[in-house]
This record gives sequence, C-alpha cells and structure tokens, in this order.
Amino acid sequence: PSEPKVLELSSSKIETYLKCPFSYYCNYILALKNFEAATFNHADTGTYFHSIVEKFTKSLFETGSFKGKTPEEIKAFAKEEQEKYMENIFHGINGERENYSFDQHEKVILPLLQNINAEFAAGGFVPLVIKEKTESHYDVTEKIKAHMKGFADRIDIIEKDGFKYVRFIDYKTGKRAWSE
Repeated sequence: PSEPKVLELSSSKIETYLKCPFSYYCNYILALKNFEAATFNHADTGTYFHSIVEKFTKSLFETGSFKGKTPEEIKAFAKEEQEKYMENIFHGINGERENYSFDQHEKVILPLLQNINAEFAAGGFVPLVIKEKTESHYDVTEKIKAHMKGFADRIDIIEKDGFKYVRFIDYKTGKRAWSE
C-alpha cells in the first residue's frame, strides 16, 4: 500500500479555501503571485549603475589586455546596455517617467565610463576581479597583519618597483554623510 497523501494546512489556507476555492487553487496550488508594476526606484538605480560599470570594465579587458574605447563607443555601449536593462525590467512597456529617468542617468553614466576608460588607459592598475566576495590576508610588517573582508565591486592590482599594490573599489550611487 502507498503512503497517504499529506495535506499541508494552515488556518490561512483553510480560511482562503472557505472564502474562495478558486483563490486557494491560484495561491496554494499554482503558487501565483500578485502582479506588481515594474518601477525604477533608488535601489534600482544603484543596481543599474553597478551593472553597466561592471560590464563596461569587463569589456575593456575582454581580450586579456586593455583595449580602450572612443567617446562614441562609450556612448553606444551605454545606450545598448540601457536598452537591454529597460527591456529586461519593463518589457517594452516603459513610460515617459522611466525614459526621463534613464536620460538623466545617462548624464552621470557617460562621464563615469569615460573616467574609467581614461584611468585604465593611463596604465598601471588592471582589474584582478570584478564583483566578488573577498577575504584577504596581508602581512603589512612582521608585527602587523591586515585582514580584509567584504564585497568589492572591483579589485585592481599593479606591480611596481618590486611591490604589489592592491586597490579595492566600491562604487557608491547614493549620498553619503561623513561623520568625524
């Protein structure tokens, strides 16, 4: 004989079924969720900026060494990524508010990407990792050790005069208040 079927019940499930069996079926059998309209809020802005910067930095080194982009290539890159992002979020159903928001973001993104491009074009540091959880241990001196933990948007490295220099990059999109 087979095992009996176990019904996973709760007072909410029973109450939902008694009010409307179809609602019970939609919620608990099909696991349908309420549709929420796509929005582009402050948190989404940070995600969007991080995504573009990450992809842009990777594109500069996709051949294994730095290959800079012209201002026109940077603008085309940003526009293409914007369109992909908007399609992914809004599925082609974005309104004037969203279009305006993305146009305003472009005024920040383009100079940022140009800055990153110029920074790597100047030589020196190269990205070691992009967007990664990190935990590193360094011997600063014989008596001092440094332990770095956290998430880095980018970790760059340079070897110069027999020393390795590491820089941790954490992009910030919001306003930060400094306290002393």
